[in-house]
Amino acid sequence: MLRVHSNEVTPGDTFLALRGINNDGHNYINEAINKGATCIIAQEGDYPVKTIIEKDTRAYLAKYLNELYADKLKKIELIAIGGVNGKTSAAYLTYQLLNKLEHKCAYIGSLGFCLDDNVKNLKNTTPDLYELYELISEAVNEECEYLVIEVSEAAMLQRRLEGLKFKYVAITNTSTNVLNMANNINIALLNKLKRYGYAIINADDEAANNLQLERNQNILFGMHKCDYQISDVHLYEDHSIFKLIDANKMTEINLPLAGKFNIYNYLVAYIIAVLIGVKAEEIILTTSYLKAPDGRYQIFKNDDSTVIVDNADTVERIKAVVTKTKKDFSGKLLILYGGNGNLEPENLQMLGKEILDFSDYTVFTINNPYHEKPEDIIQNMTNGLDESKFEIVVDRKEAIKKAISILAPGDVLLVLGRGNAPYQFIDNEKLPFNDVDEVSKFTKNKNV
Repeated sequence: MLRVHSNEVTPGDTFLALRGINNDGHNYINEAINKGATCIIAQEGDYPVKTIIEKDTRAYLAKYLNELYADKLKKIELIAIGGVNGKTSAAYLTYQLLNKLEHKCAYIGSLGFCLDDNVKNLKNTTPDLYELYELISEAVNEECEYLVIEVSEAAMLQRRLEGLKFKYVAITNTSTNVLNMANNINIALLNKLKRYGYAIINADDEAANNLQLERNQNILFGMHKCDYQISDVHLYEDHSIFKLIDANKMTEINLPLAGKFNIYNYLVAYIIAVLIGVKAEEIILTTSYLKAPDGRYQIFKNDDSTVIVDNADTVERIKAVVTKTKKDFSGKLLILYGGNGNLEPENLQMLGKEILDFSDYTVFTINNPYHEKPEDIIQNMTNGLDESKFEIVVDRKEAIKKAISILAPGDVLLVLGRGNAPYQFIDNEKLPFNDVDEVSKFTKNKNV
């Protein structure tokens, strides 16, 4: 059997060495041989077993898997959701909507691998190619018509989708902070469409014109005049009402999700449903049964105060969440935010300053420090800030507990940056930790 992880090798297997950004399978070839590998496929080297040298082992793997699973790939249509913010919600809403419309669909993304009522945790938002094909195979075996895949930036950079082709690709948005890089990644994903596949693009995004590739069928949505135009938006604490102009027909939609950003996320799902042949009237009737994934603007009541968990971790997304919260709630706004490792000090400092400007009071903590010292991350975030407007609690669990304890009646606390992520990455450890679970422990009322 072909293996790409040395710890899975058994006697007689072939080991294929993949070269990634942070890891190189060539470093594990001797381990694979010691475990009984009788053939090595690599980009370089000479080994005491049968050796095949390929210029690009990832391209070799993609071709091998594509041929191995060719029959199954014909039985399912793949949907990719890319962009900077909103990928999880847009992909999860698409998964929900198609299933409720009786078009069986599976989901792969930061929430795991969702199929029917079962959820399997995944190591990465977008798994590597070998695991991805196994999940595609499982979806086909369960008679899924569609598989929606949330595509991370890392997945594109590490070529985890090599060789796969999609019928539908949706781009939620492009961050203005990393416009060129994000734009290039989005274009690379759009180039993975099948011939005459559908590109679903946020018309209000700064890069919208650049994303309309000539080879694709481009469908635009947004507030500007486009294929699916949003108008007359009314936002409430727990739902949104807006009008949708589609082919000169105007329809009012009552969406059971809060926030303007969720209108955009929902439209990705709506448009895909239309493109696969579902009537608009049927989609709108089904819309009332949709719900946001846990950890996306999830509201908890704590006596007379409110705690909201959201995965916002960029300035644009945080600003959107803060704007909505200030519209819906009149009390003081507190923010809990944790810094990540692997970020430049100036980026951390910019984030810290923006968050302090957004809030009346901030509790700074950590998110995923990886191999960096938590204290250094927080120091970079808080450098030069007004110390009377924030405090530091390094341990995130204690930070959540402390932030909730200082809420006064009418106050709102935003717990940002992680949403429903199930793990923290500290040093070499992957530790179970979930903001939603922790907030549930320390609030006195159930989430609403």
